[in-house]
Amino acid sequence: MRKPTVLVPLDGSPLSEASLYYLPALRRLGRFNVELLHVEEPDAEARPDAPWGVEPYLEEKASALREATGLEVRVAHPRGIPYAVVLAEAERPDVAMVLTTTRGRGGLERWRMGSVADKVIRGAPCPVFVVGPSSRGAPPAFERILVPLDGSKLAEEALPVAKLLAEALGATLRLVRAVTPRTVPDELAGSVTADVIESYELVAEEYLQEARLELETRQPVEVRVVLGPGAEVILTEVREAPCDLVVMTSHGRHGFVRFALGSVTERVLAASAAPVLVLKPGHWERFRLFQAT
Repeated sequence: MRKPTVLVPLDGSPLSEASLYYLPALRRLGRFNVELLHVEEPDAEARPDAPWGVEPYLEEKASALREATGLEVRVAHPRGIPYAVVLAEAERPDVAMVLTTTRGRGGLERWRMGSVADKVIRGAPCPVFVVGPSSRGAPPAFERILVPLDGSKLAEEALPVAKLLAEALGATLRLVRAVTPRTVPDELAGSVTADVIESYELVAEEYLQEARLELETRQPVEVRVVLGPGAEVILTEVREAPCDLVVMTSHGRHGFVRFALGSVTERVLAASAAPVLVLKPGHWERFRLFQAT
């Protein structure tokens, strides 16, 4: 069986290279290949920044990664529209995950990593590990992984992925549910409002406890119900717990609307102090390639 591949798009900028710092920590997922991908745009030769040495650059990064991780690292530099080429490469059945940064730009803006990464996150047929603008820096030890749940089957698709990660990386799982009660009329405010909130919280707590039991993992699992809007709750938990990685699902789309993301996912990606692994329906089948190594 062919080893899974982690696809890493690079644009030549230090910001895009922030994703590379996470590979040594992710090495504990097992035996996988890394492919460093730089896409040259069709008009590259007509631009003054074109002759910047793609091959030496990629080989330098690949050599450093091989030495640091012991992984097999390949390089590729095809021509085309960057996001379209990355998405096409991600269709390969051996690609278990795309590892990318957002809003990374080189001094000459060879290609805008922000817009490319956004399209990749929205359209990829496999999980996308996103190092956002607020999560760059020294790679964490992945001691705690946050999984936001809202009671839907879609959100629960993050659970097997999070379980695999926690067991491979030796991390604690934190299952979080945000509770936003319905608006209560003024005449019913006061103790009734408190009772309604408490009942919502009890139901949410019971749901999380059931999810914890169904995980059947040897890793510690924390559960937490927090009152407030989903995105704000997730960002606060990441910052204050703290958590080293968020694993969450987003809407699955097809055709012309396949690039849609949920508003909660978008807000978390923009402001999370930890990287975010974004999943869509069916992505577990790709991610489980790590399980076979």
